[in-house]
Amino acid sequence: MRKGIIVLHTICLVVALCISHAYSQQDLQFTQYRSILLPFNPGSAGLGSGICATAIYRSQWTGFTDIDENGSKTKTNPQDIVFAIEAPVNMLHGGVGLTIFSDKLGYENNTSLKLAYSFHLDLGQGTLGLGINLGLLNKKIDFSKLRAIDPNDALIQGKGDEGDMMFDMSFGAFYRVPEKYYAGIGVTQLVPSEGSKTDVELRQHIYLTGGFEYMLPNPDWILEPSAMIKTDLTSSQYDLTVTGKWRNQYWGGLSYRVQDAFSILLGGRPFTSGKLRDLSIGYSYDFTTSDLRGSNRSSGSHEIAINYCFRIEKAHTEYKYMNTRYLGNF
Repeated sequence: MRKGIIVLHTICLVVALCISHAYSQQDLQFTQYRSILLPFNPGSAGLGSGICATAIYRSQWTGFTDIDENGSKTKTNPQDIVFAIEAPVNMLHGGVGLTIFSDKLGYENNTSLKLAYSFHLDLGQGTLGLGINLGLLNKKIDFSKLRAIDPNDALIQGKGDEGDMMFDMSFGAFYRVPEKYYAGIGVTQLVPSEGSKTDVELRQHIYLTGGFEYMLPNPDWILEPSAMIKTDLTSSQYDLTVTGKWRNQYWGGLSYRVQDAFSILLGGRPFTSGKLRDLSIGYSYDFTTSDLRGSNRSSGSHEIAINYCFRIEKAHTEYKYMNTRYLGNF
């Protein structure tokens, strides 16, 4: 437990020295970030016990709408769908991963595909993963639906549904001691890129994550504090989470995102045996605490996560040896 606390304190100290506190919507955002670290940190690829697939759907700030000149309402709240799969590959001395996501933010739509490789190095009691993500991001913006403050704004005037295809690269370092603690740092969008049609510039984002497991006096219960800090070195965001897990079967917890939301998390493994015993389902609801709630623009955020891990095992084959020499004894 002491090592886990030191990890979290170190992460917080580094961020406090490097950046100032602020808030803004950055990249993808998940309350159940522990379930899907691969998009933010490719160093985590394949550090699990087998092949793991995760899918998350998030509807953020439900109820947020845009009203056009005719009074018609359009849902413009952020909506994200992400699928990630990763696996250890011994012959590559590490792990590989694939991430596909669709992100809708107002009249902006983003679709991305990323391939990850992580080199694994045994270090102390755990494993250090050093990984890289390479991918493409397709960004589209429907400028025709935007209303400019200045009607002569050259960036919007005369534009329709525009799109750009941009290259994306990420790096991550992730250290994990199974059933004890983990810590990592990931940097996304390492190569600055700007869309020629959308005029959108991709900026670097830094993700710091850490967490540990603490067994309570009752061995059926495990406490899992964790944190994620996100920053683009201009603004930053802090997620602090505490989850209690019962017999590794069911869990519930609380999370707080500074200046944005207070969240409730619930989850479990519905099957106790069979091939689906490692299937888990999680749900979280964010109670908005920012000004969006005060103006009745947001009724909160919903998030559903599904995770399934499995191993491919070689079938055992029986070999029989027959020789006519032994038939003479009968």
